[in-house]
Amino acid sequence: MTTKASTDRVKHDSSPRDRLLRAAELYYSEGINSVGINRILHEAQTPIMSLYRHFGSKDGLVGEFFLDKGGRVRHFFEREAEARADSGRGRILALFDILAEVFADDDFRGCAFINASLETKEAEHPLRAIALDHKEWTRGLFRRYAAEMGAADPTLLANWLTMVMDGAFVTAEMRRGDPTVGANARAMVELLLDTAPCSQPV
Repeated sequence: MTTKASTDRVKHDSSPRDRLLRAAELYYSEGINSVGINRILHEAQTPIMSLYRHFGSKDGLVGEFFLDKGGRVRHFFEREAEARADSGRGRILALFDILAEVFADDDFRGCAFINASLETKEAEHPLRAIALDHKEWTRGLFRRYAAEMGAADPTLLANWLTMVMDGAFVTAEMRRGDPTVGANARAMVELLLDTAPCSQPV
């Protein structure tokens, strides 16, 4: 639902492009296929020609929004993990601590990139490629931290950790507000790290 407060917020953005990107957060909170372009224009207090000028189409805005959101999410997770821990194992566990905090946010609606993939029917849709690139970045971060902790096969461990994270995202959305989801995901990861073969002492 569009509120006066949210409309006032986007009005104060100086750039029509910024206002459209801010309004596009509705694609995450309510779904890409559920939010029409008129709703976005109203929320952004921006004429349709600004949309065409900056993004070309609704699809262009959607793609740019998810690229922007992905960059912000990646920066946040990596920055926080490296601020909270100074070892590969510690940083992996920190990522799941952060995840639990994300799940507890009132605005949480699942993983934006899983949701986007589910909303695109075409396997070759550009948005699916954006979502896959985001997941590959996540896998790469896990791989780096797994190598730092001395995992014998960092790629395999990264694959497992990515699957745990994605499963936790889906479960947390289905059981929104359940604090056990994040805690259980972290406990599962801790067990996984305890039993993963290592090529050198941790």
